[in-house]
Amino acid sequence: MNTYDIANLKLGAWDVTWGSTEFGAVDDVTPTLDLILKEKRVGSLGPIDLGHWILGLGGMIVTNFREITAAQYQALFPWWTSGSIPLQPSGLNTDLYSYAALLKLHPNEIAEATTTFDINLLKAVPKKVTPPNRNGDVPDVVRVEWQFYPDRAQLGTIKAYGYIGAPPS
Repeated sequence: MNTYDIANLKLGAWDVTWGSTEFGAVDDVTPTLDLILKEKRVGSLGPIDLGHWILGLGGMIVTNFREITAAQYQALFPWWTSGSIPLQPSGLNTDLYSYAALLKLHPNEIAEATTTFDINLLKAVPKKVTPPNRNGDVPDVVRVEWQFYPDRAQLGTIKAYGYIGAPPS
């Protein structure tokens, strides 16, 4: 029989921090984390999956920011240094990973010191920034799709994309 505990019911939003940038009011955050799998099959059984090898982690983090400052907007283009924001890095074939930093999602109804439910992606970077659709009727919202990668320093024995809870030190 199920035991119901209303104390476990949550209603809140995510506080979003990327690198050293804390963002303003976050309207909506959609974290999607998918294991990248390869089927385990044997020829004599044909296309029957006997299991799966885990190859890595995929998915997307989508955030919608409101009340964003100029400094926060500039941070979404990590190759920006000063003046106008270039829409892409100046160097051809730039490795997007070179701009990656820790992306932390923290439930805003939980004390900052409690990290149990935090989603920490060790190497993430804004992949797609959609400027506001301005119509004079609704407040501006900047939509950001985040790309995340395994931490290359931890490749080999472990593919560390991140953690739920505080990352180990």
